[in-house]
Amino acid sequence: MKRILLATLLLVIYQLSKAQTPTWSGQVANLIYNNCSSCHHTGNIGPFPLMSYNDAFSQRFGIKFAVQNGVMPPWHPDTTYQRYAHERALTASEVQTIVDWVNGGAPEGTPSQSPPPPVFPTGALLPNHDLQLRMPAYTSQASTNDDYICISMDPGVTTTKRIKAFEVLPGNREVVHHVLVYIDDANTYPVGVIQNNCTGPTAGRLLGAYVPGGGPIVFPNSDVLKMGVTLNPGNKIVFAMHYPQGSVGMMDSTAVNLHFYPDNETGVRDLLAQSLIQNWSFCIEPDSVQEVFTRFPPQLGIPGDYSVLSTFPHSHLLGKYWEVYAVSLNNQDTIPMIRINNYDFDWQGFYFFKRIIKLSTGYRIEAKCRYDNTSNNPFNPNSPPLQVCDGLNTSDEMMLVYFHFLNYQAGDELYDMDSLLQMPVSVRPGQDLNAQARVTPYPNPSSGIQTLDYYIPRSGFVKIEILDLQGRSLRHIWKGKQQPGQYHAKWDGRIESGEMASKGIYLVRLTVDEKTYTTRLVRE
Repeated sequence: MKRILLATLLLVIYQLSKAQTPTWSGQVANLIYNNCSSCHHTGNIGPFPLMSYNDAFSQRFGIKFAVQNGVMPPWHPDTTYQRYAHERALTASEVQTIVDWVNGGAPEGTPSQSPPPPVFPTGALLPNHDLQLRMPAYTSQASTNDDYICISMDPGVTTTKRIKAFEVLPGNREVVHHVLVYIDDANTYPVGVIQNNCTGPTAGRLLGAYVPGGGPIVFPNSDVLKMGVTLNPGNKIVFAMHYPQGSVGMMDSTAVNLHFYPDNETGVRDLLAQSLIQNWSFCIEPDSVQEVFTRFPPQLGIPGDYSVLSTFPHSHLLGKYWEVYAVSLNNQDTIPMIRINNYDFDWQGFYFFKRIIKLSTGYRIEAKCRYDNTSNNPFNPNSPPLQVCDGLNTSDEMMLVYFHFLNYQAGDELYDMDSLLQMPVSVRPGQDLNAQARVTPYPNPSSGIQTLDYYIPRSGFVKIEILDLQGRSLRHIWKGKQQPGQYHAKWDGRIESGEMASKGIYLVRLTVDEKTYTTRLVRE
């Protein structure tokens, strides 16, 4: 009898432990699809796909290592220093879920309950652009040195336009290291003529940048806040291209898609993008770790009040640590902007703040970057280490910090940029890419009532529901027949039982005639 009881007890313990192991269909698929698959799918920069259980199972040990060590998803800003819109960092509990799944044998669970994999457009992520400019085919000359070129393109606009979004489409992702897109007010270069050893017009206004892993840049363009970059008649668009050493002979024809506000749109505030922090007079000695400090303005503080939307610190292969912050003229107040504890040259770009940062008159922006020019740095371009100074080549160094900013208006710092910068990056099977249904929670995160703004491009049976990360329905918000258009629903934070949902991450799913679009929603 004792043996039977013991065997029964062991069986129960085994079944309980098995039941507690996360499964692909129950927990892990959504984490992979929401955080990894946008890069890890055929045709993008991930070295292998993560679009199915079999894909993830074959890479399970690498996935575990990457998430445990913060290598993937590629999110480098320190979120204990400042918070950002659309952070790609996994929470500690999400990391543990993946680790437990791998340690438990990476079970699939019930295949029929697995969420459908996302479907990624093969071209632009933002549909319905207003204007596309494509550079002529160019063959990289980067043999022993990097190849930096500029080419000016004529958008041909005859009326003043306000750009609300843009998307760079690399013609050859293997050869394009980065692209800076400028609006050239001075018509610095002849249209269509390649300018060698060029990093951009000195009098140009930076629109934005593309770097590996980056996507479109969308400026706030809702009813509550509209921002954009002005493109005047006669302005030219300049592509400043960087092709890395060793890419000689490879061909590229990069394009940019521009999205405009309607000509009669009112209330659009003008944005600027600029590298306010620049240092072109430093060298890093061999076998040393050195920190370089730069401030803007060099002496007196800024002359007015400004709202800062984003930042983009840039160095090369020796850069290891960045810290950017603003200080008042009397040094009594410090505003953190970005800290990167383990800078990665291959993963960089504009980071938009979760809340717009207000810089008042008299504040300065200060930055420090730590460079590792020792043999302990696996990315050091020289073995043994040599002196490295500022310059254009990847084997040289840079210290630049870009920002998107504009004149301050009262209340700017209260806007939730997670909601105002919503952008579809994937679609579910069967959706029309040119007329895409979407749902946007606002404010997000929130501890109170959240508005669910949603758009349907065609009439049909519509359903909106709140799900947990396992895909289980917690609350039906709306269902019924609706005509095409923009609608609004509310969620008060309660689930079907009437209880308040606990703090955490949820999904809001919009279904239109069985075709779905899902986005994340956070309860604080």
